[in-house]
Amino acid sequence: YRKFSNRAKAWVDALGGIVFLMPFCLFLAVVSWQFVTESWAIREISSEPGGIPAVYLLKSLIPLMAVNLLLQGLAETLRSTLVLVEGEA
Repeated sequence: YRKFSNRAKAWVDALGGIVFLMPFCLFLAVVSWQFVTESWAIREISSEPGGIPAVYLLKSLIPLMAVNLLLQGLAETLRSTLVLVEGEA
């Protein structure tokens, strides 16, 4: 990858984002959704004495992370597409 031209790097980045990153983010968001909603439904807390009082809030970060990563992947893919279309460095 280091020896690739900017155009070749843009192809690798764009295809990697579309083929690998975005589907993974969507999969993670979908799979974790029920996990989080069940945790919210019972207002899950830690079973350990003195543990975290609101585990459901921490579990909510899983799909939020997936959405955040998806947005970043979209931005990087669009940046790579811009390099391919305009041919800029």
